[in-house]
Amino acid sequence: IRVVELFAGLGTGLAAALEAGLFIQSYTYVDNNAIVSRAAKHHLQQLQMRYPKQLPASAIQGCMSRLPADIALIGQEDLQRLGRVDLVMAGWPCQGHSRAGLGLGLQDQRSALFWELLRLLRWWQHTQVTPVAYILENVPPLGSVSVQVQDDAQEVCLHFGEPVTLDAAALGSYAHRLRWKWTNLAAAPGISAAL
Repeated sequence: IRVVELFAGLGTGLAAALEAGLFIQSYTYVDNNAIVSRAAKHHLQQLQMRYPKQLPASAIQGCMSRLPADIALIGQEDLQRLGRVDLVMAGWPCQGHSRAGLGLGLQDQRSALFWELLRLLRWWQHTQVTPVAYILENVPPLGSVSVQVQDDAQEVCLHFGEPVTLDAAALGSYAHRLRWKWTNLAAAPGISAAL
């Protein structure tokens, strides 16, 4: 498959895809944090050595320069040049939604990058012959969060449907870390029941 990981960080979405047994024809990495991107280069090389059949060197060669590192700068010409995409993985910045933030929701400059993610997904969904799959994640509004955060959580759900709530500790993590996940690969009730 051809994968794009937006807000890619260390490339853990790719790692999860490989652990799930997927074979990657092309991987595109998008993240504008230069320090994290340098660490990700090393991580991607490690993944390629660990999964040489599933992730050939050609799949990650040039993966950090296929699209602009800043999602807001990705234009139609970039997307056309990239070609078909089968799977998009993304976890847009959560500072606006987090209890540790200022409670600005999607009004927070970082969390507002959600709209850029939505713009790209809509482009792929409307221009590709084959549908693009997606797996998205962010923090749920927990505790006493602002009305803005609550309203924006509903706004996100209007676009992607009801999320699956997942605690990382339930999957073997040493820390409880609640996340909302959205995907068009399976219905949320079925995923919740499986979890």
